Amino acid sequence: MEASYLIKNIVYSYRDKLEIKELDLDTLEVRDARMMKSIVFKTNSLLDFLVEFLKKYGVKASRDTVLAYSFKDIKVTDWKEIYNELIRSEYVKSTQFNKDNPSFKWFNDKGFQLGSYAEFFLHYEPINYVSLTNLVRSFNIGLTQVNIGRPSNMFKAIKDSYLRQQIDGYEHEIGWNNITTVRLENITTDCENLLQQVLYIISKYTHSNVYPSIKCPFTKSENSDGYYKKVSNKNRGYLKKAKYIEPIMYYNLAKSENTTGKILNFYKAVEFFYEINRDEELISFIQNFEHGLSPSDLKLQLKRLLGDKEIGKLILVFKRIEKELNLVINEAFENKLIQNKTVESFANCFYRKRNELVHHREKKQIFRILSSNDLTLWASVFERVAEICINDFCFDLQSI
Repeated sequence: MEASYLIKNIVYSYRDKLEIKELDLDTLEVRDARMMKSIVFKTNSLLDFLVEFLKKYGVKASRDTVLAYSFKDIKVTDWKEIYNELIRSEYVKSTQFNKDNPSFKWFNDKGFQLGSYAEFFLHYEPINYVSLTNLVRSFNIGLTQVNIGRPSNMFKAIKDSYLRQQIDGYEHEIGWNNITTVRLENITTDCENLLQQVLYIISKYTHSNVYPSIKCPFTKSENSDGYYKKVSNKNRGYLKKAKYIEPIMYYNLAKSENTTGKILNFYKAVEFFYEINRDEELISFIQNFEHGLSPSDLKLQLKRLLGDKEIGKLILVFKRIEKELNLVINEAFENKLIQNKTVESFANCFYRKRNELVHHREKKQIFRILSSNDLTLWASVFERVAEICINDFCFDLQSI
């Protein structure tokens, strides 16, 4: 069986710009002459990936059934198109692909590294709408050459499916001509260190009120902000005067901060309601006081309401908005940010993350561009919790 049988559609759109060579019946090499780098696709590895991928979804698969596009337990009319999309969007992230290309590293909404070459999305508003002459175009950091410009053909081929997933459903026509990347050649040190310095250099030598970042400008994953946000409904409840404005100020401040700043200011928006919520709970308790309550139960209730520990106040707030929090708690659990789905467990992890950023001096708490740091996931959690609190306390709205 020819190696190109299942693989060619990955690079089909770029076949005139990339060198595609069949090394043997099992192996296809794709080379970017400009980068002088290549990746290989092996048919057997791809088949193993497809079998493993389908089994995750309960589909009984083998190499033979994969090749025949034939499955009795599911009804799909065109498996060939589905295979093409799987290969384009998922295979390059797989352990099978990495085994054949050990120097290749995939970074989801960032880019990739291939040996001593790396290329990443550069988001620098209004970078995609102005001439690149406004940027520092080429410079060296030690022995590493840094170039800022349009994506390489290899980058387009590898990231094409990812980019299309990010802009699917938007009315705006967004293509590769609107994307800018930073290319690193002759890498001799950690990519993370180089990218951090690149962002600093760009900020020093160009003019913008928005700090540059390494990410796809249209990223929908991890709740990162893009240019366009879909709005399912415009609740007119937001047009009435807010009962409290300070938490909204913290929320607005957080939206313009970096990841750590986001978490801390979203927390301040939640923290604002500690005393307000406790006062309301106390008034409600007094108004509905049960005279038959035992002294021990009364002490327990008062201790819960009058305790001065911050975590206790946080749990009280979370108990109030528990229904709206359920979805956030479930997603935090799925992302392994919490160990179980109770409000108390979620509150403790939420509070612990805030304390780590306020009190610790450990390097691991510095937000990194390329590592699997959980701060991005936590930033999304803190934002959604702040929004739920603002909806409930400031506008008497259900979470949207």
